[in-house]
Amino acid sequence: MMIKSMVKVGCFSTLLLFSIPALAVDHYDFKTCKEKAADIQEKISYAKQSSNQNKIDKFEHKLNRINNKCTNSYLQEKYQEDVDDEQEDVFEAINELKQAQQNGDTQKIAKKQAKLEKKQAEFKAAQAALEAFKNKVKANQ
Repeated sequence: MMIKSMVKVGCFSTLLLFSIPALAVDHYDFKTCKEKAADIQEKISYAKQSSNQNKIDKFEHKLNRINNKCTNSYLQEKYQEDVDDEQEDVFEAINELKQAQQNGDTQKIAKKQAKLEKKQAEFKAAQAALEAFKNKVKANQ
């Protein structure tokens, strides 16, 4: 019975490990401030074409905020914070796995191992997002 559950957790962990980086692409948009402003400007144009004053006002407000407050340094800090948070989660998962191993509960060990693998994949995805953003900023300079 325990072997079946460990195999199930192992299979789930493998699937999860390959799916997390794909999910990260949806989570991170990798846009610089200049690109964010261009996107909003395009939305303003569409709103003007449809004479939707509420959307025009909303998008112009967003554009003002981006133009006045957005910096690529700030965005990079946010990506770095994500990396730091994910790294913290990995350390926590390692400690939980060690605790389960000390207790000898094979089911908990399998669950904690799966959690660790998930957290490691999320950490790698956050690192990749940070590097992709840095590369995009360099390319746009």
